[in-house]
Amino acid sequence: MNFRLVWPRRVEEELGSEYLRARDHGLADDFTAALHRLEVSLAADPIESSESRDGPDRIALDWPVVIWFRVDEPLHAVVITGIHFAG
Repeated sequence: MNFRLVWPRRVEEELGSEYLRARDHGLADDFTAALHRLEVSLAADPIESSESRDGPDRIALDWPVVIWFRVDEPLHAVVITGIHFAG
């Protein structure tokens, strides 16, 4: 069973800004492809496809995208807490 990805509005706004940064660097397609791969892997198995950080925080990387998130086991959800263009 897949996890549901939750993108709070603030993080959706970050996503837009980070995409524009990637586009400005000529990496819009790379950003989009990496984001898609991350979404698929986090939905399938967020623990296996990421690294732990302090407390419940986790991080997943697929150049040029970095995603921070938390896993909500009872809701079977991945709550995205941040996104960054790392190009």
